[in-house]
Amino acid sequence: MVWAPRSPETITVGHTDPRPTIFSTGLFVLSPTSMTSIDATLIATTQFGPYNGATIQDLPANPWYIYYGILENGLGYPNGTSNNAAFQSLEPRSDIPRNAMINATVSAFFPELDCEVANIDHNLTTNVGVNASGPALGVVLDSGSCTASTSKGLCDPQTQNCPSQAFIYDMYTLNGLSSNDDCLIASDDAYIFFVLADVRYQQNASSGNPSSQEVSITNISGLVCKPSYSIGPGQLVLNPALAGTEAGASISRSGSSLSTTQPGLSNLYLTNVWYETLGAIDGLYNDVTDVDEALFQFMADANNHSGIEVLLDPSAQSAAATAVFTAVMTQFAREYLLTPANITLEAVITYNEDRLHVRGLSVWLIIVGLVVLIFAAVVVLLNKPHNVVPRNPDSIAAMSTILASSDSIKDLFRRTGHLSDKALHQYLSSNSYQTVFPPSTELFMIARQEASDWPLPRSRLSKVMQKSTQGPPRNAEIDRGHSMSLPSEGLASRWWRPFVLGLPFVLITLTLPMATIIILEIIQRYSNIHDGLVDIPEAVISADALSNYLPAAFMMAVSIMFNSVDFTVTIFAPYSALAKGNSPACRSVLSNSLGKVSAFRLFQAITLHHWAAFFSTSAAFVGSFLTIVVSGLYISNGVPGSSGVSVQQVDQFNLNWTNSVNNNSIAGSMFALVEKFNLSYPKFTYDELALPTVQVSDQNKAAQNMLQVQLPAARGTLNCTVVPWQGITVSTSNIGSGGQANVTVEAPLPANCLFEGPGGDSPSITFNNDFPMSLLQPTSNKSYGGIVLDLHVAPSFGDSLGFQSYGDGAMSSEPDNPRGCPSLGFIFGYFTVGDDTNTNVTALICSQLVEEVQTETHFLLPSLDLDPSNPPIPDESTVKYLANQTDARPYRIQVAFDSEVTAYNSTSAFLPGSPAVVDPFFQALLYGQEYVDPASLVGSGNTDRLINAINHIYRKYMAQALNIYMRHNLSSADRITTDAMLINPNSYRLAQDESVKIVLQVLLAVMFACGAAAYLLTDTKGVLPHSPTSIAGLASLVAGSELVDGDLVPRGSEWMSDKELRREGVFRGKLFGLGWWENAEEGKGGRRFGIGVGKAEGRM
Repeated sequence: MVWAPRSPETITVGHTDPRPTIFSTGLFVLSPTSMTSIDATLIATTQFGPYNGATIQDLPANPWYIYYGILENGLGYPNGTSNNAAFQSLEPRSDIPRNAMINATVSAFFPELDCEVANIDHNLTTNVGVNASGPALGVVLDSGSCTASTSKGLCDPQTQNCPSQAFIYDMYTLNGLSSNDDCLIASDDAYIFFVLADVRYQQNASSGNPSSQEVSITNISGLVCKPSYSIGPGQLVLNPALAGTEAGASISRSGSSLSTTQPGLSNLYLTNVWYETLGAIDGLYNDVTDVDEALFQFMADANNHSGIEVLLDPSAQSAAATAVFTAVMTQFAREYLLTPANITLEAVITYNEDRLHVRGLSVWLIIVGLVVLIFAAVVVLLNKPHNVVPRNPDSIAAMSTILASSDSIKDLFRRTGHLSDKALHQYLSSNSYQTVFPPSTELFMIARQEASDWPLPRSRLSKVMQKSTQGPPRNAEIDRGHSMSLPSEGLASRWWRPFVLGLPFVLITLTLPMATIIILEIIQRYSNIHDGLVDIPEAVISADALSNYLPAAFMMAVSIMFNSVDFTVTIFAPYSALAKGNSPACRSVLSNSLGKVSAFRLFQAITLHHWAAFFSTSAAFVGSFLTIVVSGLYISNGVPGSSGVSVQQVDQFNLNWTNSVNNNSIAGSMFALVEKFNLSYPKFTYDELALPTVQVSDQNKAAQNMLQVQLPAARGTLNCTVVPWQGITVSTSNIGSGGQANVTVEAPLPANCLFEGPGGDSPSITFNNDFPMSLLQPTSNKSYGGIVLDLHVAPSFGDSLGFQSYGDGAMSSEPDNPRGCPSLGFIFGYFTVGDDTNTNVTALICSQLVEEVQTETHFLLPSLDLDPSNPPIPDESTVKYLANQTDARPYRIQVAFDSEVTAYNSTSAFLPGSPAVVDPFFQALLYGQEYVDPASLVGSGNTDRLINAINHIYRKYMAQALNIYMRHNLSSADRITTDAMLINPNSYRLAQDESVKIVLQVLLAVMFACGAAAYLLTDTKGVLPHSPTSIAGLASLVAGSELVDGDLVPRGSEWMSDKELRREGVFRGKLFGLGWWENAEEGKGGRRFGIGVGKAEGRM
């Protein structure tokens, strides 16, 4: 049977179209994808229950303070609230990505203020005579549902110095219990009225003529509003990454779902809460003592800080009033209507996740490549020759068996083995050749045709191959034609060396992997330093694709070069063995590795001791993995992209805090809101730090997501001295049904502060405090106690004004301390009635200083809010004092804590049965954002821990004081410009994967080592004078030898495969060599170069 290729793959091996392989490396891409988890569950930690607050008269103004902090200082909304509703708080889940958006239906409290623009009639009392009470503004407000009247006193131009313009504010309520027949109000409802008037005064004090004093109303507007609320389902959209900001949570009513109200909480009660708690907010705005004016300041700030005059527009006034009412009552509901719970809620979570996608470009390129391959395969299958050769002709033995039956060319090739390719081609070019298969002889042979008959017609060739006549005997010559003369060339002018085994090609082949290893390492270090190689523009879809295609094409080129070396070394392997002489058939004439899988070739190379082929095949085999591995070399990483930008510091800190004892309420309120309610820090503050206000110079770039800048932050700090135990006196006693501990401290003063005492020369300062345990538990005789006291180091102690050396109260007129002196005293300890020792009591006197520390800060743009996921990081190595260390500041913080930091009065510090009597400062220390066990602060062994805890609370308070009271705006010329980075956290950069890089470097190093070993072990010198890969090249080497002799090669052996030749014992026991042979064939004489049995006489 005529031999045919074993499989179609054998035809195309080594010639596969590389395009699909290259394009397949970019087939799958990891890219961010919006994912939705529909069946997610969350835990609601609160639910709405009955009102749990105090009576209206005793309610603190916490909701107003919280909203003030949100409006004026950028504090975030507490968890469970937004600007328009209070809702169930959701417990954060650790498995929810930071970039997730949570959609859930929750129970929500929706306050409403339904306002109508009132028709206003006003009248002005113009009697400004000497005996009159002064002018007044009478107002009648009329709406479709209610008519009401009010009156507001005005400035008297005759007796007072009136401004040219003034705003008159009024807000009042009416309810169903009011005797107002013009408003039909249910018993549990109420109305809120707003009036704002623009009053102008013309005053000529010098004339004394009453007619020259005039009061006029330039503009007046008012609202009639009805408050209400409902509790019902709300559709919550929550962004955990922006928790605490207005963008962090939004909620709306859930369709037409039924809403309810809370029993006992009527619209009237809600209105009364609004009105009564409003009375505590007048001190929030400087120089504003009127509650109504403070309310309208709230409204102006809620209206984008527009100013009062804008509120004369009824629509703006209505929107502002609604915004303030809903925001304040939302905080009321959060504090007094929500109770702890553990409820499972269904949610829809949307988030971005890196997922594998099929790249369309790669798909189409692969399809095109596969279509080309399929078309080529079809063409080959349709046009491949049939019945061409009886067996696989790749081995030397195969050519020997075919040549043994081809008498017409056997003599033609005798003594041509030494010719070069060029000489051999010239020698054979005058004739044509064909295969002949006479069926009667069952011999397969190659025959020569004269040039005059070439090329043969196709029909004649067919007849020759299929003729049925008896062929000539085995040793007869068929169509031998005219004799041919050999070229005069003797030994080949030079030995044949394939191009791929030449030094230039080998150097390039071996240099490529080593150069690639080095280049990969350089690229990796660059990628690590710069968080990637280049930005990947979203619009350029080819950028990511090329990062796959180009490396894959390069690695395929490297692999092809090593495959070429392997192919050539494999061909050379049997000839190298023959050149050494006495080589068995299995290692030489029967050796054939072409067309076999790499694993078999490696095994065969080991068993046949073809070490050069083993190493070259190993290199090629390893190289086949390069395109697979390199597909993951370059990846798109979600790396924050950055670009340079300049920012300007528009203010700096002026450490002079005027009248700090009485001008500190807002700082105390902000501190309490952050500590108690866990609100976000006011803008440009964080924890212990106050940051300068900045603005981006290039506003066009402010739309980026993040700004990174190094800023000089201000930080208050204490320099404390521990009072020796000899200076602490403890006296305990039982008073009535409870105990009391009195602590007196006498602390030495620094040498520069000897101003104490009546004479102003005392070397020490004395302060004391009583800790009444009866406030806590009537029968208790043990308690922790702690207090902070302002110290007054001044000669006024004990003078006629009654000044004391410690303690401050509201509106204190005590002068500030001299600079450089301690100004704060602290007492903390554990007291037991009957134990007057001071071992458990610590007293400190502290000087107040301000530090500057360089701080790496990240802002969200364009809002310039601090990024909650990247808090400021101070560089402690850069700390310096903003003034001399001896120039201590005389700030007085006691009043702020005593009067404003009251948020902890509902903690265990003041609950019956709790063993602690501590002032608001120590309440914040012990019960603030992080609970501190008081036992860990008691005793001399815990002094450092106590000082650190005190300093931490002081620093957090001072950050708010610096932020509110000590900023000094800079002129445009004095502003400080600082280099910063604009960062886009959603940008993508092309990065090199280090693990893939290492794998590639290992593979390339193995290829280099194996390739070098294969080259060094392959002997091409003096082996072959021409290429053995053609029929003529191989036939010239075996013609004239015993391998084509009938005694060695039996009749019909051309039909046997190499495996059958081994089984039949052909070539068994014979050793073969390659070189020069004398009298190689009996009776023929002459000298021949080629393959023969035994060992050749020489290779040169």
